[in-house]
Amino acid sequence: MAEVSGRPLSAPGHQFPWRTSGISAQALRTGHLIREIYASGGDNRGVSDLFGIGVDLATRNAKTLEQIDPPHQR
Repeated sequence: MAEVSGRPLSAPGHQFPWRTSGISAQALRTGHLIREIYASGGDNRGVSDLFGIGVDLATRNAKTLEQIDPPHQR
């Protein structure tokens, strides 16, 4: 016979990981996008396919990357 030694587990709320981490889901996703654009050498089309976003959003994030890390400094 199995012995129960604690409370039953319940599903976490929709805010669970973001409440205590200090970072929003949007900021985390934007960071992933920018890192992937950097790793792909600016392949906006490939990144848009990978993340399921429009090319315009990938291009906007690439421009953000260029402001942070200009191409001549890479």
